[in-house]
Amino acid sequence: MSVTMVFITKGEFLDYCVLYLFAYSLVYVISAPLLLKFFRDLFFKYRTFSMLAFWKYAAWIPILISTYSAVLALRPGPLPEDNMISRVFQALSGIFMAVIMYTGTRQMSHQVHPQQKSHLLGAQMEALSDYTGLLQEMQKRMSIFRHDSRHQLRLLSELIQQGDDEAALTFLDTLHTELQETQLQKWTKNKFINTAVSPGLERMRRAGFDVTVSLPLPQSLPFEIDLGSLMAKAIQISEQALEKQPEDHRIFFMGSHRTHDSLIIIVKRWIAEDDAAEDTDFLRYEPYGQIVPALNAFSTAYDASFRYDLKEHMVSLYLTIPYSD
Repeated sequence: MSVTMVFITKGEFLDYCVLYLFAYSLVYVISAPLLLKFFRDLFFKYRTFSMLAFWKYAAWIPILISTYSAVLALRPGPLPEDNMISRVFQALSGIFMAVIMYTGTRQMSHQVHPQQKSHLLGAQMEALSDYTGLLQEMQKRMSIFRHDSRHQLRLLSELIQQGDDEAALTFLDTLHTELQETQLQKWTKNKFINTAVSPGLERMRRAGFDVTVSLPLPQSLPFEIDLGSLMAKAIQISEQALEKQPEDHRIFFMGSHRTHDSLIIIVKRWIAEDDAAEDTDFLRYEPYGQIVPALNAFSTAYDASFRYDLKEHMVSLYLTIPYSD
């Protein structure tokens, strides 16, 4: 109607009302495939909704708008600006649209909640699966160590009897190292986060990386599942990046810091001089691009914030999460 009024005067509108209604219907028909695609995507994604909640209100919208247009078209004389009946129909159509949006968003919220719970359960299962695989590997190492221990202790006894103290101490150090390889290190008191980060940290430790971890986290956190998954992803990406670096520069640090109203997670790794001299907007490139969507999703869900820093050949990720006891 606004486009039509550009080309004709206000008093001539009723003379072109049939043309206006035809153009309105034509645009609606042309736009129908786009609307159909939109609603198909919407209702397929949320296919467990009750469609009656939508359509018992939506069915009245074309009737109300058609009646509103018909009143304007059939009434003789100039354009009725003060026509109460047509304005009531227009207002009712707007009200029904608002009810549809409210009902739809409420049902979507109810649908998203179990999806979020399912996502958290999936993250728990994935972390437990990785941790179980790590425990099984440790059990195999322990079995091998026990199988070889009788021979090793006999060899140690012979070195002591021969008075070769230096060789005996060196052999003891070797046994101590092998025994450590059969035990899982506890990285934090929070059980789920420890379960999530252990596989990646153990891989880097065994590969000879310089791994330093300081995670004085509480035993439970309201966001521990999502945080554990995010930290595991950060470890994985850091491992991929450090594998390309010289062996003496494979340095990794993960820590946490508490303030009175927030929890800060810090992840650092060494970066080569050539890489540091390039474009500092390295979040656009691999492997960092893999974690940015997860960081954005976590920040949106828990009102957190994050930033990357590049200083003295160390790439640092700082994740600040609002939290207090």
